[in-house]
Amino acid sequence: MKLEIASLSKHQSLFYSSKDKHILTVWRDSKILYLLSNNGSNSISETQRKNSTETQGLMVPCPDNTIHYSQLSRGVDLLDQMREDENVERRSRKLYKPIVLHLLQISLYNSFLLFRKKNSEKN
Repeated sequence: MKLEIASLSKHQSLFYSSKDKHILTVWRDSKILYLLSNNGSNSISETQRKNSTETQGLMVPCPDNTIHYSQLSRGVDLLDQMREDENVERRSRKLYKPIVLHLLQISLYNSFLLFRKKNSEKN
């Protein structure tokens, strides 16, 4: 497996699947990307890459589950940004305290999103 990954050229990918439908995707772009998924497939689509020198961009082959992850990861990034602004987590010797505060912060953020969505529908 290590030898196969080292011999990948740019924009090539490998797929490893388990019996319980987990798929490990290894894709080489500028770096090697490892993605473990339980809802993906081992199909490949094309995605557009933009360079600073090219105006139109270049179509490169990319695994579908990598494209899917890139589209959905923005929500996680927004949550992390919001959590950094109002960080309530404190160091504690008790293991449950940071976990409870983290879950509370996520639930507050989710309620804020629902509130904003409901109020935008009224206007």
